[in-house]
Amino acid sequence: MMADYTAFDMITDMIGKATGVPVSFIPNTRENLSSYDSLLSAGLSQVNSCNFEEEKLYCIEDLLHVHTLILRRKLPDDLLMIIGSFLTAEPGDEEIIRVMSANAMHPSTKPALIDYYRSLPLAKLSYVRYFAGIAGRFLYGRTVKFDMINLSLSPLSSGSITPFQENPGAQLTFFKEVEKLFDLEKKMMWEIEHGNRKEALQTYEELYLYVKKRLHREKQLQTARCHSHSLNVLCRKSAQYSGVHVSLLHEASEHHTIRIEQAMSPGELHDGDIRMLGEYLTLVQNLSMKEYSKSIRQVTAFILTNLGAEINLGTLAELCSLSPTYLAALFKKETGMTVGQFITIRRIQLASDLLIQSGMQIQEIALYLGFQDTSYFSRVFRKETGMTPQAFRRKHKIIR
Repeated sequence: MMADYTAFDMITDMIGKATGVPVSFIPNTRENLSSYDSLLSAGLSQVNSCNFEEEKLYCIEDLLHVHTLILRRKLPDDLLMIIGSFLTAEPGDEEIIRVMSANAMHPSTKPALIDYYRSLPLAKLSYVRYFAGIAGRFLYGRTVKFDMINLSLSPLSSGSITPFQENPGAQLTFFKEVEKLFDLEKKMMWEIEHGNRKEALQTYEELYLYVKKRLHREKQLQTARCHSHSLNVLCRKSAQYSGVHVSLLHEASEHHTIRIEQAMSPGELHDGDIRMLGEYLTLVQNLSMKEYSKSIRQVTAFILTNLGAEINLGTLAELCSLSPTYLAALFKKETGMTVGQFITIRRIQLASDLLIQSGMQIQEIALYLGFQDTSYFSRVFRKETGMTPQAFRRKHKIIR
């Protein structure tokens, strides 16, 4: 699963941008399907017995006429790609009444049902199916012509009492829980996008407490891991919306994907997620390029991913098809500093992080950042920070 992260990322972005429908990837186990039942209304665990097959696209319509699409990939990881939930048409008042009647829902829950419908994306089923087919190429590594399997979860097809008939008191709770989850995620995305560290961390803790209640003893780690993967995507997308270049987000996102897969307990995941949120917020606060032109975003992204290399104005100008003179003037106008000043500041910022968080020798850090002379590196570092690298390291201590 880790090796295919880029493909997962690409699929999520493609379908999300084209249709507005969320995409999730989970291991194909009854426990994971059951845990999704608490957040999706499709009743996925009810159809687990059909044993999803490869090269088939399952289109599920639930008791509330909400749709979910599923693809399975057996090798190398046996996972399910879940697209949804979403509506194919905005329900009118008459349709809502029919849904409530069919599911024996109490009239008092009508406002909550309406709010629940409003929280779901609206997309044409044929459109979502089309992009699901494209996603299959990335999942399988080849073009696949999918067989369409329509599964309708309704009282007539199930032949049993619906969850709403069996426990009417759970109706309002279900809708309110889904609404709260959506609201918390939207709020946290907004806080991350605007670099509001304190508020984002507070919202995360609310979201974590909400998810923690759903960590049943026998599937704690799996559910927590799914939550962490979702949080990673949410943070990455929020940082991207803020203007942080995607090339700068890929490394952080991939690192945390591996970290999540290797975690051994929900507590370890929680601690790592807090660090992850802080790292994305730092990227937003330091590297947001939302106000920059496309050319300057290209240039700054190249600089930030090549801080250890020799960078000259001619190379940067060629990168964005501008003359060196015009690029220099445009860069100064948009960033408030020269290209050289920008490179130096970013190198010293990275050097500061390495002094605190790594055990690298100062000479190694200097060479890593393109300073061939350690003494010169020390002079530049002192000019920017007010202290030598040695003093900076002593003051902030070495974490590892």
